[in-house]
Amino acid sequence: MKTPKNTEIETELIKVIKEVCEQQNLKEDVSSDFCPGKYIMSQILVSIIPEIEVRTGYYIPIECYIFHDNKTRQQLSIKNAVSKLIKEGKYEQH
Repeated sequence: MKTPKNTEIETELIKVIKEVCEQQNLKEDVSSDFCPGKYIMSQILVSIIPEIEVRTGYYIPIECYIFHDNKTRQQLSIKNAVSKLIKEGKYEQH
Protein backbone atom coordinates (compact mmCIF):
# COMPACT_ATOMS: atom_id res chain seq x y z
CA MET A 1 0.00 0.00 0.00
CA LYS A 2 1.69 3.17 -1.22
CA THR A 3 0.74 6.27 0.74
CA PRO A 4 0.70 9.60 -1.09
CA LYS A 5 3.55 12.03 -0.57
CA ASN A 6 3.04 15.19 1.48
CA THR A 7 3.29 17.28 -1.68
CA GLU A 8 0.55 15.25 -3.38
CA ILE A 9 -1.76 15.69 -0.41
CA GLU A 10 -0.88 19.39 -0.22
CA THR A 11 -1.74 19.82 -3.90
CA GLU A 12 -5.16 18.23 -3.39
CA LEU A 13 -5.85 20.33 -0.30
CA ILE A 14 -4.90 23.50 -2.18
CA LYS A 15 -7.33 22.55 -4.97
CA VAL A 16 -10.20 22.02 -2.51
CA ILE A 17 -9.50 25.30 -0.69
CA LYS A 18 -9.26 27.19 -4.00
CA GLU A 19 -12.67 25.84 -4.96
CA VAL A 20 -14.13 27.00 -1.65
CA CYS A 21 -12.56 30.45 -2.06
CA GLU A 22 -14.10 30.75 -5.52
CA GLN A 23 -17.51 29.72 -4.19
CA GLN A 24 -17.20 32.27 -1.39
CA ASN A 25 -15.99 35.00 -3.79
CA LEU A 26 -12.70 35.30 -1.92
CA LYS A 27 -9.85 36.66 -4.00
CA GLU A 28 -7.03 35.12 -1.97
CA ASP A 29 -3.80 33.58 -3.23
CA VAL A 30 -4.06 29.98 -2.00
CA SER A 31 -0.67 28.36 -1.50
CA SER A 32 0.89 26.01 1.04
CA ASP A 33 1.34 28.96 3.45
CA PHE A 34 -2.33 29.98 3.23
CA CYS A 35 -4.29 29.65 6.50
CA PRO A 36 -7.86 28.74 5.49
CA GLY A 37 -9.26 29.35 8.99
CA LYS A 38 -8.37 33.04 8.78
CA TYR A 39 -10.59 33.57 5.74
CA ILE A 40 -13.16 30.76 5.65
CA MET A 41 -15.69 30.00 8.38
CA SER A 42 -14.94 26.84 10.35
CA GLN A 43 -18.39 25.43 9.53
CA ILE A 44 -17.49 25.52 5.85
CA LEU A 45 -14.09 23.96 6.47
CA VAL A 46 -15.68 21.17 8.50
CA SER A 47 -18.15 20.56 5.68
CA ILE A 48 -15.34 19.91 3.16
CA ILE A 49 -13.60 17.26 5.29
CA PRO A 50 -15.38 14.41 3.40
CA GLU A 51 -14.14 15.86 0.10
CA ILE A 52 -10.60 16.06 1.49
CA GLU A 53 -10.88 12.43 2.60
CA VAL A 54 -11.98 11.33 -0.88
CA ARG A 55 -9.24 13.25 -2.67
CA THR A 56 -6.39 12.28 -0.33
CA GLY A 57 -7.41 8.76 0.69
CA TYR A 58 -7.05 9.66 4.37
CA TYR A 59 -9.79 9.07 6.93
CA ILE A 60 -9.87 12.06 9.31
CA PRO A 61 -11.26 11.27 12.78
CA ILE A 62 -14.39 13.25 13.64
CA GLU A 63 -12.66 14.93 16.60
CA CYS A 64 -9.75 16.09 14.42
CA TYR A 65 -10.02 19.57 12.93
CA ILE A 66 -6.97 19.73 10.67
CA PHE A 67 -6.98 23.52 10.22
CA HIS A 68 -6.41 24.43 13.89
CA ASP A 69 -3.88 23.57 16.59
CA ASN A 70 -5.62 23.16 19.93
CA LYS A 71 -2.43 23.54 21.98
CA THR A 72 -1.29 26.83 20.45
CA ARG A 73 -4.82 27.95 19.49
CA GLN A 74 -3.46 28.94 16.08
CA GLN A 75 -4.97 28.54 12.65
CA LEU A 76 -2.79 26.22 10.59
CA SER A 77 -1.42 26.77 7.12
CA ILE A 78 -2.24 24.21 4.46
CA LYS A 79 1.27 22.78 4.84
CA ASN A 80 0.79 22.33 8.60
CA ALA A 81 -2.75 20.99 8.09
CA VAL A 82 -1.28 18.29 5.83
CA SER A 83 1.19 17.32 8.56
CA LYS A 84 -1.67 17.08 11.06
CA LEU A 85 -3.78 15.08 8.61
CA ILE A 86 -0.98 12.55 8.10
CA LYS A 87 -0.24 12.34 11.83
CA GLU A 88 -3.83 11.98 13.04
CA GLY A 89 -5.57 10.52 10.00
CA LYS A 90 -5.49 7.00 8.68
CA TYR A 91 -4.63 6.24 5.08
CA GLU A 92 -7.16 4.01 3.35
CA GLN A 93 -6.14 2.98 -0.13
CA HIS A 94 -8.64 3.84 -2.86
